[in-house]
Amino acid sequence: MTEEKKRQLLIRWLEGEEQDYDSQTGLLKKAFSSPGYHTKLRGGSVHQTRENMMYASALFDSGTPSYIERGKKIALKIAALQDKEEASPTYGIWSWFYEEPLEEMDPPDWNWADFLGKEFLFIVMRHGELFSEEEQEILEDTIRRACQAIRKRDVEPDYTNISVMGTYVTCIAGEYYRDEEILCYGKERLRKIHGFNMAYHNFAEYNSPTYTVTAAEDLARFYRDIRWAE
Repeated sequence: MTEEKKRQLLIRWLEGEEQDYDSQTGLLKKAFSSPGYHTKLRGGSVHQTRENMMYASALFDSGTPSYIERGKKIALKIAALQDKEEASPTYGIWSWFYEEPLEEMDPPDWNWADFLGKEFLFIVMRHGELFSEEEQEILEDTIRRACQAIRKRDVEPDYTNISVMGTYVTCIAGEYYRDEEILCYGKERLRKIHGFNMAYHNFAEYNSPTYTVTAAEDLARFYRDIRWAE
């Protein structure tokens, strides 16, 4: 498939999403859904933080000026929703929904540092030059806070999808921002999860249809983005 064909398919998908764009908030708004935990919400329509960051990535990749401008606004709006209080137990993470602050979740989901951290990294690495210097600083601070949350939690390698995802975020952020401390953490964690999974000859969550795909996607991101030769 040619790049132009891919772009046409992307534009078609974005046009389909237009019906869910909420001009009042500047975010996509979808019918509520959840796996039944972490949130006290039970219905209605919501603005999902993760899905809006994925939407923003697609907007940037469209190459269409109006879509790019919308993508910038969404990325900055979601960045503003991150917990920035260093003394807070949820420092560096996000809530699932615009409608439900972190303190109202049951309980907050620390995975969102990983899930949203990688989306911010993707946008910065591919489209960072489209933001002003001030906006680039905001995005860098956002990614660094996510890295701090990931390091603080420091999940074990048997939590396959998040151990891979958090390792990706810290390795790539460390490389991109030339932060040796973050990069060293990411490298050590990569060695650890590699040794663990090779010992078992499979992912610990090998029988999970969702987590195995997520882990494979993030390993593909590693293959695409890592610059560390070893």
